[in-house]
Amino acid sequence: MISGSRADTKALGTAIGSRLRGGEAIFLYGEFGTGKTVLTKGIAEALGIPEGEVTSPSYTLVQSYRGRLVLIHVDLYRLNNEAEITELALDEFQRPDTVLVLEWAQHWPHPTITPDIRIELTHQGGDSRRITIQPEIADV
Repeated sequence: MISGSRADTKALGTAIGSRLRGGEAIFLYGEFGTGKTVLTKGIAEALGIPEGEVTSPSYTLVQSYRGRLVLIHVDLYRLNNEAEITELALDEFQRPDTVLVLEWAQHWPHPTITPDIRIELTHQGGDSRRITIQPEIADV
C-alpha cells in the first residue's frame, strides 16, 4: 500500500493494533524517517495508549506502555553487535498479554523471536511511503 501522509501511516497502525490479541511480534524495517515510530503510535492508540506517551526508543532502546495489552517498543538502530542485542533479553517479553514492536528489525540476529507481522516502510518521495505487510492483513 502507499501512505501519503503521517496521518495515513498512523491510521494503518491503528488498524493493525485493533486486530492484535497479545503475544504478537511485529518487526519493522525501514530507513530513517520512513514512519516506523508513527506506525507504532497508531498501534499504541488502538491498544488504548495515548499517542503523546509513545516516543522513539532510539536512546532508551526499550519502552514499555500499558493499555489493553502491554506494548514493548524496541529500537535496535544504535546497537552494534549481537552481544548488545542479546543483553536486552527480549525473549522475556514474549507473553500472551504483550505485543512486541521491533524497529530496525534488520539488526535482529536471533531466531528465538520471529515476526508474526513483518512491515517494510520505504520512501517514495515527499511524504509518500510504500508499506508492505507480510502476511497481508485483510481490510487494512
